[in-house]
Amino acid sequence: TLVAPGSTFPVFARVHDIAAVTNASVSLMAPGAVTPQELRNNGIAPDATPADGVYSANVTAPSGVAEFTLKFAVSAPDKKPVELAVTLPLRPPPANDAFAKRLPLAGPSASATGPSEGATREAGEPLHAGREGGASVWWTWTAPSNGFVTIDATMSQGGAALKVYAGTSVNALTPVVPAAAYTPSNSTSRLTFAATTGTVYQIALESAGVPPSGLACFSLGYAYVVTPVAGDSINWYSGGGTAIFEMAHQLSEAGECVA
Repeated sequence: TLVAPGSTFPVFARVHDIAAVTNASVSLMAPGAVTPQELRNNGIAPDATPADGVYSANVTAPSGVAEFTLKFAVSAPDKKPVELAVTLPLRPPPANDAFAKRLPLAGPSASATGPSEGATREAGEPLHAGREGGASVWWTWTAPSNGFVTIDATMSQGGAALKVYAGTSVNALTPVVPAAAYTPSNSTSRLTFAATTGTVYQIALESAGVPPSGLACFSLGYAYVVTPVAGDSINWYSGGGTAIFEMAHQLSEAGECVA
């Protein structure tokens, strides 16, 4: 099982000797912990059923490592004590988690999909929706000419905050549109702005209210049209040779994000 860095998840340990052992003492040492953490079998969440021999506790995964180890110690009256170590892999962050690793978008239209689980917030990163929390992924796009750009984005869990910036340093970005496009529920966030020839734009998509242990899939697409000459008209949704990307996303049974 892949665990998201920084996520909190339940751990269950079944203790039995032919029959369930309901009077055991079960503890674990997590990375960075000073004292052992007790696992309980009292029916209080995350434990499901009291006195069934299944002991549980919530554990927070570390960040910045590829895997981590939990060390269990089990003892019970008239039983031989047992120690066991279990190593769990961490889900790697998205390729465009860091501003410095933002992915390029090119041309008059493009789209991208993928998982946001494991994404982080960097030191100095703006609060895209003016609020703490969430984690972002990044893209970069250079306007081929003056024109208008509409960007649509969704998250499969929770909401999405979409914002566009100018600048080349994560702690010195200037918003192109003052307010972020923010949706608190599973719906599309949309931004439209006027692009200038040769200007490089940085696009941030932030998860909002997504459970850290859940797999959140993002979809992002944009459509770009050249600035019309006098007398022309633009219909963003039909005609005029323009196109809006209405992105679709789903979570496959294998736990991967697919278009």
